Amino acid sequence: MTNSDIPASIGSVFREELGALPWAASFDFDRLIVGQAITEIPDGKEILGDQIWDICFPRQPAGIYGHHTDLAAFQKIIDSREIWLHAVAKQVRWGELELFARQFELDGYLATNERGERVLDALARDMFSLSLSEGVPSPELWGRRFGPVRMNLHVEPIFDRSELRRVAYAGEDVQNDHPFAKLREVGLRRFAKNLIPPRINRAGAFFLPLRYSKQQEVRLLVKRLPGSSAVDTKMVRGEEVLPISLEQDHERVRIQLLYVQVASQQFVAPVQQALAAVPHWEVGVQVVQK
Repeated sequence: MTNSDIPASIGSVFREELGALPWAASFDFDRLIVGQAITEIPDGKEILGDQIWDICFPRQPAGIYGHHTDLAAFQKIIDSREIWLHAVAKQVRWGELELFARQFELDGYLATNERGERVLDALARDMFSLSLSEGVPSPELWGRRFGPVRMNLHVEPIFDRSELRRVAYAGEDVQNDHPFAKLREVGLRRFAKNLIPPRINRAGAFFLPLRYSKQQEVRLLVKRLPGSSAVDTKMVRGEEVLPISLEQDHERVRIQLLYVQVASQQFVAPVQQALAAVPHWEVGVQVVQK
């Protein structure tokens, strides 16, 4: 296809192809343009990447979310009065992320920066996350993998470098009904061009592998700003963590422990014993009704 064959408004073509999909109403097709690739109007706004990930992984409001852990970790959280967010670098399955970057030709993630490290490695190191659940916890969350203690936390992001997102997948055809895959398929079929937004939200890049593996959870994500005292981290057994106080306000996110649920009666006494160190928190303990 030559440039003369490309319609003046390619957005109308994408809208014709994809307009019936539930997420299409929130996507600004008119921002798409064609050059060497299909990309975004170069007006400095660069919003299409954010739109894609906001569709795939909706932002969640402040509210009550659960965090499952075991007794030993719960005791450490109470003793330190803080909960740790772990660097995404610890959690990312590199092969999956590389596959995503290569598949969608997002070569910027695989390029090296001025320090000779891959961009995706640097981004993963500068993001910290906490896995959460919402609503009534499913039975498998009480197992050995996640832990018999559920801390019910009020989580409130208070700065634009922290966010809560739902990471979930409801369909059956993961590869083909992902919005990014749909947009890319139309671009290749109708224009023989790849869709490459000029900037991809780093949150989306790291959440996408989770979507592919069909995990369902809410994630609190905090991004590091170089030189910012708001993300003072510490090293624990060779791992960098971001501690968030449960007693004092943090500049990025407020987290408060409201109440605790446990998987069975045997966990009530040890949890209450740990909470005795913080009686002013007035945290109750419940046995979950499975």
